[in-house]
Amino acid sequence: MIPFAKRGLSRTLASCANRTQRLLRSPGRYQFQAAIAAVHASAPCWEETDWLQIATLYDVLASRDRSPVVALNRAVAHAKLGRVDEAWADVDALAPALSGYHLWHATRAELLRELGREKEAAAADTAALALTDNPGERRLLQTRLRRYRLIDGS
Repeated sequence: MIPFAKRGLSRTLASCANRTQRLLRSPGRYQFQAAIAAVHASAPCWEETDWLQIATLYDVLASRDRSPVVALNRAVAHAKLGRVDEAWADVDALAPALSGYHLWHATRAELLRELGREKEAAAADTAALALTDNPGERRLLQTRLRRYRLIDGS
């Protein structure tokens, strides 16, 4: 797992995004997913991601696709717009459906950190770590745990 903020976005991705946008004639859930990917891909860097457009697309997608993973991703987009409390409530409500999903725990950890709840964030990262065998994801989670433990002195 490579965080979007660390990925280099190439011209190939931008070209792909342009082609994807042209395909959006009669949008269904896959077209909305493609549009979301296109917005991510067209951002020159992480800081310039158009989170308002992504959140809007997720709002529409969530009205057509009741998947808890779509709801999780929608909450992330809303958090990026500064709606962290709203996102936290939405993510917390997904516990019955996603408590066995490592990315739900990892998302919780990020939101908890933004809310200043470091110990709970570390517990959520630990839960995510226990649920994934992917070496890249494990490294990222272990790095987070080391970094935040050092900040609070433990």
